[in-house]
Parts: sequence; C-alpha cells; structure tokens
Amino acid sequence: LPPQRDALGVITTTGLPGKTVALTFDDGPSAVYTPQVLEVLDTPGVTALFCVVGSAAQAHPEIIEDIVDRGHALCDHTISHDLKLSTRDEQRMRDEIGGTLDRIHAAVPEIEVPFFRAPGGYFSAGVNTVAASYDQEPLGWSVDPKDWREPGADRIYATVMAGVTPGSIVLLHDGGGDQSDTVAALDDVISALDDAGYEFVIPKT
Repeated sequence: LPPQRDALGVITTTGLPGKTVALTFDDGPSAVYTPQVLEVLDTPGVTALFCVVGSAAQAHPEIIEDIVDRGHALCDHTISHDLKLSTRDEQRMRDEIGGTLDRIHAAVPEIEVPFFRAPGGYFSAGVNTVAASYDQEPLGWSVDPKDWREPGADRIYATVMAGVTPGSIVLLHDGGGDQSDTVAALDDVISALDDAGYEFVIPKT
C-alpha cells in the first residue's frame, strides 16, 4: 500500500494499512511551544513528525535533540520559510533545503530526514527535484485545521476529528506564532483518536 500522491508526487496519506494517522508539526522548534507539544505526545505509542525550520533548529539544537530522543521523526521545512521558494533559482532552493539539513545534523548527526515540506504547501517540480537530491520525499497533508489562525482549541479539535479518516496526515504547528490553542487541543485529539482505534505513525516513504 504505497502512500497516495498528488499530481506533483506529494505524499498525502500515511501509506500504511489499517486505521493510521500521522500528526505533523510545522514551523518549530519553538522554545515555548515545542516542549509543551512533546510533553503531550509523551504517551505510549504516539509518534509524530516535526517539520523544522532551519533558523529555529540552529537557535534551539537542544530541542531538536529532544524531539529525536523521544522517538519522533524530522522533516525539512527550509531555513527561512520562504513562501515563494518554488519560484526561486535552484541554488536558493539548495541553500534553503540543504542548509536546513546541515543545521539539523549539527544537532543530531547522522539522523535521517526523510521528508521535505514546502513552506505553505507551495510545492513545485523544481523544488521537489532539489529535495529528492537530499533523499527527501515531498510531504503534504490531508487534514488542516488552520491552527495558525488561532481559531481556539475547540475548533482545532472539531476540525481534526471531522477530517481524519484512515491514512490521514494532519497539519498542526508548534512554532511560528502563538500555538497555545494547538497545545490545548492536542491531548483531547490524541485521546479521541486513540479511543477510535487509530495508530499514530510516521508516513511511509
């Protein structure tokens, strides 16, 4: 069961059989919110994927270490979160994607970073080709509660629970702004998905 992909080859499902769901967190690490997210995730059987921004990884290498030490996986989300990255020249793309990989490896040498997520989800054939040169698969999502808009914990919870089906990839944020709503919703989301028989997984490449 390979993961489903869109027209650009971007992964949109976990690619694993049964009731699986992938929780992904973008725009961190944040000194405030990522440790809170990690505490909530510290439940047996819950693994998540953190799509980290290179500048934040450089600022908080100890949090990158903590993410990995707790058994979670990493995804490359570029150095500067340039929403127009897909329109830039190849060297700029390499600087953004390869530079983030370098900063991750400065904190956790040898760790695999199997995924790339374009800022804002603005993938292109060009940016995906550059990511592939670093052995990174383009990773999208299928459920987006737009938590960065700070809609409130109840709304985030309701949107996730209404959207998740077997194989869903959920987009959440642990950095890039005030993510206290996300932290507040997360425990209930995990409990409800667990009660519904979901297994928390890292997507297949």
